Amino acid sequence: MINDNDSFSKIINNIDLFSKINTKTSLTIRVNIDKNNQNEYIQVFNFINKRYKKNNNISITPGYIQKNSNEKCIIDESCILNNKDKALFLKNLYYKNNITHLSFYPHLYFYECAIRNHNCWAIAPNGDIYKCWEILGDIDYKVGELTERGIEITNLNMLNRYLYCADPYESNKCTECKFLPICNGGCPHKRIENVIKNENYESCTFYKKYLKDFLIAHKEIVSNKKLIPK
Repeated sequence: MINDNDSFSKIINNIDLFSKINTKTSLTIRVNIDKNNQNEYIQVFNFINKRYKKNNNISITPGYIQKNSNEKCIIDESCILNNKDKALFLKNLYYKNNITHLSFYPHLYFYECAIRNHNCWAIAPNGDIYKCWEILGDIDYKVGELTERGIEITNLNMLNRYLYCADPYESNKCTECKFLPICNGGCPHKRIENVIKNENYESCTFYKKYLKDFLIAHKEIVSNKKLIPK
């Protein structure tokens, strides 16, 4: 709907319909943000929160625009959010807008990204198969095709790269880091690109350098006592 002048209304109408029909199904609304529109997330959050306040199955979350491949970015790279930007965005949600729907407390993950799961696929509109939705449409990362016979693998090397390469438990950097149980190594696509193509993507969790700030915010939220804004 890139050329649709009223795509927002259509999306909301579809969510309204979904909310009425699927009363027991959870729906998370992802709002993509970059440095130019991050302040508008507050408006969208308040709108969604008010409109669906009686439906606990509908939630909203930010999706951070970041570069994940060598393909030319469709936006100015100065708009991309790094770990510091993400941490500041979350802190501002709480300290400046009193929004606490996103967790400030790190969770222990017992699973990893779908990339390294044998039964998870990202399917493009034309039926091309990928292992990561963030590189959907970048033909260099295509692993197969969806046919009448099912999934046919066309690039076994690329598939094996995603399933088995850059295991965090085989990395000295990861195994010696106290955040490994929290982040599980971070984004596997970025780890693989760093290993295979010698890229320098941020793959670590943004909790790593800002954990103290997040824990203070978490304490304030659970105790319902806000301290002096940082």
